[in-house]
Amino acid sequence: MPLPNLRRTTTTLLLALGLAMNGPGPIPAAGAGKVAAAVTPTRYCINRAGTAVYGQPSLRAAVRQYLPVGRAIGVLEVRPSADTRLIGKSLVLPGDWLRIELNGTPGYVFSSDVTAHRPQVLHSSDGRPYVVLLGAKKSSYSKKHKVRVANHNETITDDITQYAHCTYTYTAFDGCFDHSYRFSGLSLAEVYHHLANGYSGYQNGKLVLPKVLTHQGRTFSFTPGLGDADATQEIKLIIHPDNRIELQTADCT
Repeated sequence: MPLPNLRRTTTTLLLALGLAMNGPGPIPAAGAGKVAAAVTPTRYCINRAGTAVYGQPSLRAAVRQYLPVGRAIGVLEVRPSADTRLIGKSLVLPGDWLRIELNGTPGYVFSSDVTAHRPQVLHSSDGRPYVVLLGAKKSSYSKKHKVRVANHNETITDDITQYAHCTYTYTAFDGCFDHSYRFSGLSLAEVYHHLANGYSGYQNGKLVLPKVLTHQGRTFSFTPGLGDADATQEIKLIIHPDNRIELQTADCT
């Protein structure tokens, strides 16, 4: 389910390479093989498919349960890890292991499924929850520029909204709508889950997530999770040389 009013408003909004990018508020590691004390004990589940709770700190361990998207959990300790979660064939999400306790039973969560930033929890038309990670809205303004079309110049307006973690630019032209989200302070895993939450939905009771179509260098192209049922025609994720992440989408009426 696309984010509400994503194509014509910014008021409510909306893999990665295996690069070691850290978002704000990380839990400092004590070093390889050591256990670091938790500095920020609360994390929020951002995997729309459910955040897995493992019996042991291993992706090969048995899954005890899945936590719903948006749920807050307390972190008892962090175990630094070289483990990575593979999404499709080319999306690599690194993470550490977070020890938690649910109803007196210990378990482990892979950190790429959670965030230290409290997300906005929204609900799709069928009542199912999903999250966005833009952060609080700070300001908005418009900027005009000219482009050459055929043999004449056209004036185009960019509507720009600044959020705590993102600068969103919306451009409408000739029946098509371009969206650019330039993130700052979010990890690759956080941006991926933001994308997956905003461009996924349920068909016949099954969650359909975006899939990686192609990737070249630091640019990834995706299909919307709902495919032809979704108005979005293009999704690109670009990791710029300064390691800032940009999400570009386009749709036409």
